Amino acid sequence: MAKVKFKDLSKKDKIFKSINLTLMAILAVVIVGLTIYFWVVGDPRNRVPAGFTMLFAVLAPWLFELIFRTRVPNVLFIGIEIYLIIAGIWGSLLSGYNDFVWLDIVVHVIMGYLCAMLGIFVISRTTDYNKLKPFAIILFCFFFSLGIELIWELGEWFADLFVGQTAQGPKIDGFGVPLVTDTMEDILCNFSGSLAFIIHYCIGKFSKCSLGIKTIENELAKGYKVGEVVNQNSSNQISTEKQKDNSQQIFDVPDEIEEIVQREIDNMKKTKSSKSKGKLDNKKRD
Repeated sequence: MAKVKFKDLSKKDKIFKSINLTLMAILAVVIVGLTIYFWVVGDPRNRVPAGFTMLFAVLAPWLFELIFRTRVPNVLFIGIEIYLIIAGIWGSLLSGYNDFVWLDIVVHVIMGYLCAMLGIFVISRTTDYNKLKPFAIILFCFFFSLGIELIWELGEWFADLFVGQTAQGPKIDGFGVPLVTDTMEDILCNFSGSLAFIIHYCIGKFSKCSLGIKTIENELAKGYKVGEVVNQNSSNQISTEKQKDNSQQIFDVPDEIEEIVQREIDNMKKTKSSKSKGKLDNKKRD
């Protein structure tokens, strides 16, 4: 796949690209600064591993573009960065999850919505998006989001088990493991966010009110354009009209030929009339 160069982007894409890269650089600097601070000062909450994880997540869209030589859509790029500001910097590094109980719920609902939206980007890279039925897209996006949540929860479990984190909650005395309540709540919140995107998609797809779904599809789906069907119909109409014109040109007789034919017909009529008049004169003489 050919790499899309910055100079080949449209003016709007250049502006959004510059904003996304600038925001990514700012977030990377903030995360590195906080991680170094926790490393030097010493952090009882052990947030240094979370800092390295968040740094990789912030750079992930840019690394994806470098490795796979394809452009990450603007709406997806900015969505990931906003999510990492809330979940990564505010929630993990600044201990927002400990200060605000409801923050974890909001984060997982947003994650479910974004992952379901990400499904459009993924499925359009594996098959022809224009030929897919909306029901197939809905199913893929929904279960793709739930699959990402499964991987996320496994990551939290490994982080708690091997890195000394408390992503799944504090351990229960006497058991050495946390309750499954936090995990089930996270899954339920992700389910709700995925369902919210599906409802949003259905309203935008099956009603007159788009609600931005057409813009999302234009941004995320490879080779998909909202006006493609309309343009295709108009092009077919134009080609049909051209065929009609060509057929008319085939059967149309030029004016010069018409004049010649009409002149010959007139001459034949005059000759015929003169011959018939001559015959009448000969009969009268007889």
